[in-house]
Amino acid sequence: MRLRVCPLFAVFFICLAALAGCGDSTGVPGSYVAELNGKQGQSIDLRLEPDGRGYWTSDQDAIAFKWESQAPQILLHTRDGGIIQGTLSQGLIEFTIPGAGRVAFKKVVIR
Repeated sequence: MRLRVCPLFAVFFICLAALAGCGDSTGVPGSYVAELNGKQGQSIDLRLEPDGRGYWTSDQDAIAFKWESQAPQILLHTRDGGIIQGTLSQGLIEFTIPGAGRVAFKKVVIR
């Protein structure tokens, strides 16, 4: 009996770990918007695609990047090799951008 129980527990924990690993980014893809403080009407759009591609669009820039989720962190990988680290919490992604400070993106819910 003991030999049968150990493999069953091992299979259970492997399945549980796989499910937990898959759930990290399922709610992350989508569109986000950040309103710029002190700059009325200006915003930055952030789009995270399910395949790991992403786009950062503002009045001055349009930047493509790759992204990954390592809950609770979001990592944006730039084409120049840089990594911008953000924190995800309840539909809000916060980044600290060198030279710009803190930028908070709120998930856009389309109904």
